[in-house]
Amino acid sequence: MTDTVGWSGSIALDFNLTRNVNDFFIISNDIHVQYKLTNHLFLFKNHLRFVKIEGDDFSNNGITHFRYNYKWKPRIVAEAFVQGQYNKISKIDARYLVGLGPRFKLSNLENYKFYLGTLVMYEHELLTDGSDLAEDFRGSIYFSCSLYPNDVISFISTTYYQPLLSKFSDYRIANESSLGIKAF
Repeated sequence: MTDTVGWSGSIALDFNLTRNVNDFFIISNDIHVQYKLTNHLFLFKNHLRFVKIEGDDFSNNGITHFRYNYKWKPRIVAEAFVQGQYNKISKIDARYLVGLGPRFKLSNLENYKFYLGTLVMYEHELLTDGSDLAEDFRGSIYFSCSLYPNDVISFISTTYYQPLLSKFSDYRIANESSLGIKAF
C-alpha cells in the first residue's frame, strides 16, 4: 500500500521457451495497479502463469482481484473485494469470491506497519474433477505486516485464516511473504 495519491503500480510480463531434451514453454504476468484518493483506494491485481512441457499443461494458475478500500477512521478501513481464480495443481477449475469487512491499522510506525482484517466472503468453487463445492460463506481473518528496518531490507507478509462459517472445523490457512534485499 502506498501513501501516494493518484496512480501507482507495476506490471511484469515473462515469456520463456526452452528447447532441449524436452520443450518448455512458460508465460506469466504479474500486474498491480492502484488509484488512490484521499479516503478511497481502488486496487487491481492480476497474476497468471501457464507452463507447458512437451505439449502437456504442467502448471496453469491465475488470480484476478479487485479491491475497494474506504478510510472510515484514521485506523479503520472498510474493504470490499471480488476475486476469481483457478489452479490446475490444486484441482480448482474456478473459484469466485465476494467479500467485505473492516481492516484495522495496529501501528502508526512508518517503517513497521501491522494490520488485522476481518472479512466475510461468499465463495463458489468448481473443481477440475467436475464436482461442485456447495456455495457457502467463509470468514477471512488476516494479519499483514510490512517491515522496513533499513534502506536495504524489506519484509512483507500476510497470513490468512478462513473458516467455513457453517462448519468452523473446515478452514484454510495461507501465507504469502516476500523478503527484499537491495543489492545495488
